[in-house]
Amino acid sequence: EQGPGCLVLCKGKQTKKFSAFAFTFFQKNCYVISFHCPGEKRAVSKRSVLRERAKTRIKGYYYKSKDEMQKRLGESKRGCVHHLFEEFLQLLKQNDHNGHYFVRGEAGALCLSDGQFNCQGTFSKDLCSGRLHAINPYASREQLVIFSTWNLDHRIERSRSILPTMSKAIELADGRVVNAEYFYRLLFTTENLKLVHPVCHIKSEHDGYCCRPRKLVL
Repeated sequence: EQGPGCLVLCKGKQTKKFSAFAFTFFQKNCYVISFHCPGEKRAVSKRSVLRERAKTRIKGYYYKSKDEMQKRLGESKRGCVHHLFEEFLQLLKQNDHNGHYFVRGEAGALCLSDGQFNCQGTFSKDLCSGRLHAINPYASREQLVIFSTWNLDHRIERSRSILPTMSKAIELADGRVVNAEYFYRLLFTTENLKLVHPVCHIKSEHDGYCCRPRKLVL
């Protein structure tokens, strides 16, 4: 039975009644994700989904960088690489793998309060110089899918600059400590990361952007 201002949702033999206000809140704040069982679905908070998307990207940089560093330096420096990445991991855990970057309403989020993300422009620009690219993955599942094509781009490049410099720092440390916090900020934080539309993601060399020699070791 459906009363004024109410919507009835059914799941199997269970029936739940929601007010129009509650249903509007549900639409704005939840995605509906399919269960493994055919015909069954569950609601997932949009904020939690976007938090996990941000964490997944940061974790991807962590594991990819660790693997590449081990290949660069080989067995002789494996212990140094392991120790450095353990420090990175502790910093990431302290900051929840920077999941807040995609969560609307949180301090440090890269989106507006309504969930809209604006392209931050190519690595050498302060603003998007194209068509002012913008997207709101909170608005619909379609935009959430498209948002996965946007990039967290390293201004100082991860593979061309950060990792080679980090390798050099490990090899030349000579009893000194590699500056883990500095490299952490370059690899995993918005001190060096920009959110960009695919058109503004420049894959050629980022001329003029490199690590600071005096920051490499302590």
